[in-house]
Amino acid sequence: MNDSRSSFPRAARPVALAIVAHGTRSAQGLAQSRAFARALAERLALPAQLCFLELAEPDLDTGLALSAEAVHGAGDVTVLPLFLGAGDHYKSDTPDAMRRCAERYPGVTFRYAVPLGPHPRLIDLLRLRVEQALATHPDRASPEETALLVVGRGSLEEDSNSEIARLACLLRSGAPWRAVEYAFQAVKHPTVAEGVARCRQLGARQVVVAPYLLFAGRVYDDICATSARAAEPDMAVIHAEYLAGSSDSVHGDAPRAWLVDVAEQRAREAHPWA
Repeated sequence: MNDSRSSFPRAARPVALAIVAHGTRSAQGLAQSRAFARALAERLALPAQLCFLELAEPDLDTGLALSAEAVHGAGDVTVLPLFLGAGDHYKSDTPDAMRRCAERYPGVTFRYAVPLGPHPRLIDLLRLRVEQALATHPDRASPEETALLVVGRGSLEEDSNSEIARLACLLRSGAPWRAVEYAFQAVKHPTVAEGVARCRQLGARQVVVAPYLLFAGRVYDDICATSARAAEPDMAVIHAEYLAGSSDSVHGDAPRAWLVDVAEQRAREAHPWA
């Protein structure tokens, strides 16, 4: 998405926003990320460029360059990562691309925002997606017979993985679940299958799988398929949606707008332009 509007906030230097997403081959996931980027650009009233680390265009280097051009090579670019944790993409890939672009555009100041998570609104949204999933199953088991399995993508960075464990602890506090466990889709243990097995060992006859992901895509599909295969014949598996939900529209969807709230906060923390 390239918003070519020429109006800028009242500031000494023009400001643009570069929104960095993971990328996916999923048409639904791409539509959701683009709708999200449009909603955020409208909220902030800034020229905004969505770009992707992989699997979609424009790529990260191209997106940063387009953002630099949007401020005419002499302004500020706030780089907002649509990441839920500080993994390798946040610590290495994106900063490396920012340095390359800064060499090409020495008049541009790049301001790097922190990842979206951890944030209380994201925890609230994950709880909501779990409640919505349970509401679609009238024959569901009682909370005392139900385990909640929080699933993250998995990272080589331990502080990013530890955030999933912390999230599970927060969801366990004061909740009626028989157990709250966590797992990872890739890279780290426990795997999704191991997480489902652990829930069974703890006596759950129903597992609610809660993916800690932003949008649709292969990772979400894999979590759902793997958890379904791992379940015992007498164990029910209920899949909650990813945080953004299945609608392609942000407008009129108050829970999904919570994500825009979090992204706006992160952008303004990096550069309080107005």
